[in-house]
Amino acid sequence: MTIGKKSFICTVTIAVFLGSVSVGIISVYLKRIFFANKDFTTLFRNTERDERLSLHREGKKVEEICEEKGINLPIRSPKIVIIKSKNMLSLYEGNILIKSYSISLGLNPVDDKIKRGDCCTPEGEFYICQKRPWSQFGPRSMLISYPNIEDAERGLQEGLISRREHDEIVKAINRKKIPPQNTRLGSYLFIHGEGMEGNGKMDNWTLGCIAMFNEDIEELYEYVEVGTPIFILKN
Repeated sequence: MTIGKKSFICTVTIAVFLGSVSVGIISVYLKRIFFANKDFTTLFRNTERDERLSLHREGKKVEEICEEKGINLPIRSPKIVIIKSKNMLSLYEGNILIKSYSISLGLNPVDDKIKRGDCCTPEGEFYICQKRPWSQFGPRSMLISYPNIEDAERGLQEGLISRREHDEIVKAINRKKIPPQNTRLGSYLFIHGEGMEGNGKMDNWTLGCIAMFNEDIEELYEYVEVGTPIFILKN
């Protein structure tokens, strides 16, 4: 073998070796980034959960807040605003914020509800259409007027409901009654307590309902009535 060939083989061998070393270094670096991000994500989620727990534990009672803000009881124009991205439900007197509560949403907390079984919490304008002094999930519950007219229009266009079902939903909503709860759009979405499934968790665990701590739903229940507007927003 000539010196030129030996030199060429040696150069290729060194290049392959250095390439392997580089790949190894890059691999280790990428793993560090991945696990660092994973740790950061976990830390962020734990911090967010702690903040929501803090909101629950340290909040003043509605009665105290109303006294401080000069709001007479009973609340004359209650309104509920839910921000899904913040897992937060807020009680208002007109446009005056009274108190915010931490909540849990459906297993799919991001998307709008489309049909039965999608485990999404709906978005839009609704109202409390029934109050129940008992619940499978905690001590109180309030039925949300889902589906609304927009849901009915979409469901009809997508072939999920019939014209008759659509018209029945529209009729019920216009009369501020309970809309039909037996269609493919989904049904029986409540604001309720923890139940055995929640049990103090701050994760999103419901089938589309809005879950609160038991003491929170008991407090909220006392200050709202059937017909109270509910605005459910994504952000």
